[in-house]
Amino acid sequence: MNEARIDKWMWAVRIFKTRTIAAEACKKGRISINGALAKAARTVKPGDVIQVRKPPVTYSFKVLQTIEKRVGAKLVAEMMENVTTPEQYELLEMSRVSGFVNRAKGTGRPTKKTAGVWKNLQNRNFWMISTLNSILRKSKNKGKIMSERIIKWGFIGCGEVTKYKSGPAFQKIENSEVVAVMSRNGDKAKTYAKERGIPKWYDDAQELIDDEEVNAVYIATPPSSHATYAIMSMKAGKPVYIEKPMAVTYEECCRINRISQETGVPCFVAYYRRYLPYFLKVKSLVEEGHIGNVINIQIHFAQPPRDLDHNKENLPWRVQPDIAGGGYFYDLAPHQIDLLQEIFGCILEASGYKSNRGRLYPAEDTLSACFQFDSGLVGSGSWCFVAHESAREDRIEIIGDKGMICFSVFTYDPIALHTERGREEIIVENPTYVQQPLIQAVVDHLLGKSVCGCDGESATLTNWVMDKILNKL
Repeated sequence: MNEARIDKWMWAVRIFKTRTIAAEACKKGRISINGALAKAARTVKPGDVIQVRKPPVTYSFKVLQTIEKRVGAKLVAEMMENVTTPEQYELLEMSRVSGFVNRAKGTGRPTKKTAGVWKNLQNRNFWMISTLNSILRKSKNKGKIMSERIIKWGFIGCGEVTKYKSGPAFQKIENSEVVAVMSRNGDKAKTYAKERGIPKWYDDAQELIDDEEVNAVYIATPPSSHATYAIMSMKAGKPVYIEKPMAVTYEECCRINRISQETGVPCFVAYYRRYLPYFLKVKSLVEEGHIGNVINIQIHFAQPPRDLDHNKENLPWRVQPDIAGGGYFYDLAPHQIDLLQEIFGCILEASGYKSNRGRLYPAEDTLSACFQFDSGLVGSGSWCFVAHESAREDRIEIIGDKGMICFSVFTYDPIALHTERGREEIIVENPTYVQQPLIQAVVDHLLGKSVCGCDGESATLTNWVMDKILNKL
């Protein structure tokens, strides 16, 4: 037999337990032949490479013989060759560590032990100790962090975020200073450094990372380069603080975490809203039982398109999926999802629908989603980035059996507490530089004073949720 149906062949070589399951995988777009999606009726021949997507891993198998009758396990090696890359198995290992290997349908939710993996990873005290020891052992600046007790930052990227949200905070915090900045545009880096009194500037990331004075790196570039720069820095023994989202895909996040584990060098992600007084107040209202037992979560977000969204010749990077991971959803929703997980625990199930209604750019602009936390609490969300001004909304509702809490994520509107006593507005002021509380926590972690929970492992879960909503997994 020179050819065989792909669904029959995958069943025959024991990739799937039944032909029906194999056909369903084809229907869902999880099977490719030589890089092209394949329907169940597509035929394969010797030499073809079959890609099988079993989230979070894509397995690859080279066809040696075409058969349609199932063989015993001992004969499989004669029928196909496993050519899956090592990187894919790295993803699988990270998923096992994280507790997110796919479960068979009908087996129920994960156990409390599995659901608590992420929480344990965040809270374990020995992480701080091992991390600091690894820094001392592996860094080119061996002993420098602990002996000088000063975190000397190098910035990769010097855009708007570094100007107004984070950059000044690094220099205001005790035992923290910025010693170098990098941009691919050397003139931009030079100007940024001169205006802010930063002594060094570079137009090459590797040169900044290799700078012996730099002992920690802040990555403030578009997400497509986060993984590359983070891995480069950690392999040089230098802790990283990455802008959100952590990376453009869940898989890239897993790889960053794996390198962090292998090197013992910590990775932090800029989910700074966890540390802002405004959101700490929301969390305390929930934990203090002001609205009783929480029964539902609803996210409502809508905004009109931005002026630059209409420039098809020069679209913002935030609406270019290859750079941003998605559209504005991938840029803004991470903060919402991360906050909810900080308050209510891990989201273990998520799904969604996406659409491009405005047709201004290639990324999705309208989404609806539903999700479930490890506690069983359910929620839903809707996002529209091409709405009319009259529909503008930034609102999360936490609904309990004794009341409701309403708050915004980006506009910091007064927190509204609804109870049997009526409606109460709570105004909470945030610091001028909104990332300062988190950056303080990161610096304290690196100096051995405390443990910062805004690490790569917790941030990866947010990417997992977004990728599930966007059907990327």
